[in-house]
Amino acid sequence: MRTCDFADSALIDGAAYDDAARVLCLRFREAGCYYYFDVPTALFDGLCAAASAGRYFNAHIKNRFRCERDPERRGFGPKGRGRPIRRVQPDGRSASSRSGRDDGGRYDRRR
Repeated sequence: MRTCDFADSALIDGAAYDDAARVLCLRFREAGCYYYFDVPTALFDGLCAAASAGRYFNAHIKNRFRCERDPERRGFGPKGRGRPIRRVQPDGRSASSRSGRDDGGRYDRRR
């Protein structure tokens, strides 16, 4: 297993590559880990040497290989903390509406 880190990338935190299985694992800063299958070794080497890991990923890897999200990762977002919890009142309405009023999003134009 070979690895490389991308300290300067805003998109990708790190990568690992299994030469025998031809599987590339990318650890995205916001979305977690994804596995890309049947990736040639040259693409991993190119990614590690690229001036911009994000641009290289978008140009050479994204939407070109079968991809699966890491099954061990249960949450979403950085470090798997999960989605923000939406507060709901007992009657089922959100605790706050887009307009900032607590009227369930209803607006009476006669006011």
